[in-house]
Amino acid sequence: MKSKPVIHRDSSRHGIALYCFSPPVMVATLIVEFVMVVHTLVVHRMQRPVRVAAALICCLAMFQMAEYRICTAASNQVWTWIGYVSITLLPPLGIHLVTFVSKNAWLRIGSYLTPGRRL
Repeated sequence: MKSKPVIHRDSSRHGIALYCFSPPVMVATLIVEFVMVVHTLVVHRMQRPVRVAAALICCLAMFQMAEYRICTAASNQVWTWIGYVSITLLPPLGIHLVTFVSKNAWLRIGSYLTPGRRL
């Protein structure tokens, strides 16, 4: 079953249809996320919240790369594991960003212990 097209042009004229999980969309998302990481690290100083935000975006980019490799390769267990680890680290990194606002260090420590049990 195909997903709904994000961009669909008449196939008789151009023959182009991009789907939500098509490889070109995955690569474009990966490039955007990589540019965001570089921009975040270059423009902003290396303060702790900036490093955590960059790590969060980097995990999103790693997941996109893993998704791309899984969808384009026949079978690759390593990329499946990389995708699992990167997606599992997203909630603790998000909570870590929230703790910079709330100033609650115990929440930060607990957020990293939870996915550690699943890895």
